[in-house]
Amino acid sequence: MELIILIVVGLLGIVIAGLGLVKAYSLRMTEPKQELQEKLDQLEKEVKELKNQK
Repeated sequence: MELIILIVVGLLGIVIAGLGLVKAYSLRMTEPKQELQEKLDQLEKEVKELKNQK
């Protein structure tokens, strides 16, 4: 019985660790896109401001 509990806990730990790695990898993949989008938004705002100054 104790062996079964140990195996189940071990498997749950592996699953949780795997989900954590997947989440970390997905955040790493989407983060640069968000950073570029923020820069693009800032540049668009500056262009509008420059057009309004004319």
